[in-house]
Amino acid sequence: MRGRLTLATLTVLGLGGCGTAATSPTATSGVAPVDPPAAVADEAVVTDPGTAAAVPTPAGPSLSSVSDAAAELDAGLDGDVTAVVVDLATGERTGHRGGTAFTSASLYKLYVVATALDQVDTGDLALDAVVGGGCGTVARAAELAITVSDNACAISLGSMVGWDQVEDFVERESLSGTTFHPVEHAGGWGTAGQETTADDTADLLVRLAEGDLLGAESTTFLLTQLDGQYFDSALSLTLADDDAAFGHKLGTLAEVSHDAGILTMGGRRYVVAVLTGGWPGHAEPAAEPALAGVGEALRAYAAARADASR
Repeated sequence: MRGRLTLATLTVLGLGGCGTAATSPTATSGVAPVDPPAAVADEAVVTDPGTAAAVPTPAGPSLSSVSDAAAELDAGLDGDVTAVVVDLATGERTGHRGGTAFTSASLYKLYVVATALDQVDTGDLALDAVVGGGCGTVARAAELAITVSDNACAISLGSMVGWDQVEDFVERESLSGTTFHPVEHAGGWGTAGQETTADDTADLLVRLAEGDLLGAESTTFLLTQLDGQYFDSALSLTLADDDAAFGHKLGTLAEVSHDAGILTMGGRRYVVAVLTGGWPGHAEPAAEPALAGVGEALRAYAAARADASR
C-alpha cells in the first residue's frame, strides 16, 4: 500500500529537495497491452416490440456522466473544476472546461520528464548522464521528479534539457494550452510562468499510454514512475483499490490542486485529468470534494463497464 501522504505533508516535512531518500519503485505494470475493442456485452440488448429487432441500449452510466459530475461540482463549489476523461478501449472522450488554463504546479514535471525521455530516444541525452544539484543521473532525477515530486531535481532536469526544448516539445505535440516560461531569479529558476490544461494533460497521457509519445523503453520507464507515485489526492484515494490501479501525478500549490493519471480497472484503461483552482482558501483541502466527486463518477462508469463485460 502506498504511503498516505499529500504534497502538503511533503512541504511541512521539508521533503521537497534532492535530499529526499526515496526508494526506487518497483515496476508494477510496464506498458499495458493494447486494449481490446469494446465487447458487445458492454450493451444490454432489448427488443423493440414494433419491429422485433434487437436494439442496443447502453448498460449503466455513460462516460458523459463523469463530465456531468464535474459540471455540477464546478457549479456548486467555490473553485473552478475542470476535467477530461478518455476511455482508451473505445477512444470515447468527455470533458468539462478542458481548455481552461491553470498554473501547472507539479504537473509541469510530466512535461519536463517527457522531454528528457524524448531526448534519450533521439540519442541526444543518456539516462546515465549526471544531472546537477546532487540529483544523480537523468534516470534518478526523472524518478524523483515524478514519484516524490522533487522540485529541485525537476528544475535541474529542466535546466539540463533546456526550458526552450521543453517548450518545443510541447509545441510539437500540439499541446497549445501548455506554456513553459520559468522565471529566473537570484536563487535559480521558478515555475510561476508555467500553465497547462486538462485537455493537454489528458492528451499527453493518452499518447503515453498508447505508445505514441515516446519509444518503447521510455514509455515503460515513465509508466513505471507514475505507478510508483508516493502521494495521494482525493482522486487517487477514490479510484485506486484492490480491483483498480491508478498511476498518476499530482500538482498542488496554494491556489490550485490537480491530479491526472491512468486508471486500470476491469481489464480496461482510462485517462483522467482533473485540474482545479480559484479556491478561497488553501487549494488542497478545498478541492477534495471536486477530486473525489469526479473519481466517484469515473469509478461508477468503469465498474459498470466491467460488470457488463462479464
